[in-house]
Amino acid sequence: MAIIVSLIGGLALAGFGFEGQNSVQSAILSYPTWLFFILVAVQAPLSEELAFRLFLKPGYWRWIGSFFGISFYFQQTLPKDLIFLNYGLSLNFDYLLSAFANSVVLSAVLALLWKKWPKFQTKLEIYFSRYFAQCCYLSALLFGVIHIQNYSGLSGLIWLTPLLVLPQTIIGFVITYLRVRMGFKWAVLAHSLYNSLAAMPIFILSFLPAEIFSKLLDRSQATVDVDFLKALTPNQTSLIFFAAVFFALVLSWNLFCLIWLIWSYFRAKAVSFEN
Repeated sequence: MAIIVSLIGGLALAGFGFEGQNSVQSAILSYPTWLFFILVAVQAPLSEELAFRLFLKPGYWRWIGSFFGISFYFQQTLPKDLIFLNYGLSLNFDYLLSAFANSVVLSAVLALLWKKWPKFQTKLEIYFSRYFAQCCYLSALLFGVIHIQNYSGLSGLIWLTPLLVLPQTIIGFVITYLRVRMGFKWAVLAHSLYNSLAAMPIFILSFLPAEIFSKLLDRSQATVDVDFLKALTPNQTSLIFFAAVFFALVLSWNLFCLIWLIWSYFRAKAVSFEN
């Protein structure tokens, strides 16, 4: 459902003449492909799961780890010059490392405070168990809503926000369920697999020359002209075809799963009604 809704959201943006930027698209063009794939398949799932879902099972080290994830994740959303405690380094220093160091320091302070006043953790656990369901729903919703930062320049299209963050919200509910029922590592794995499948066509296309790769990703050049296609070599055409086939297979599999789930649901309801 998330992948299908993502396609609908992309078509809606194109149809209403979206001229802004998508941070994911910018990252594809800014980073080496191997680094982009690591960020998407490893760094993003791990940091987001630490921030949004590790705390869903109470525990001293889980909550400290989740606090670290929240601190690290939200510092990444700030402009580079707003990240505090840059340790005397220039603003050109990799701000992710600075954010990581800040998060370690803040988490260590919180760990010491909780060790000194353990009653605070006890009271927090009581409130958490009382509002556990609400915490799960809030986690999934926040995970979806925060992804609106992927888009800049929405301006008059802000009313499309619910549709644009719906894919991440759906994934948020699914992964929250997996985290609570099966454990944190399965939530990270599911998140990583989802991101990897979504990024795989981009990874395939990255083997094309830079000018062809950037043109295929450019929204303003969504309609590829005939001369462009004629200039492609057989190997380049094969890569584009392979990426398209992979995308079509993933989409077909998702459509099949969606239809099967809906059919299974109503079949189970019918059997229950008959009994």
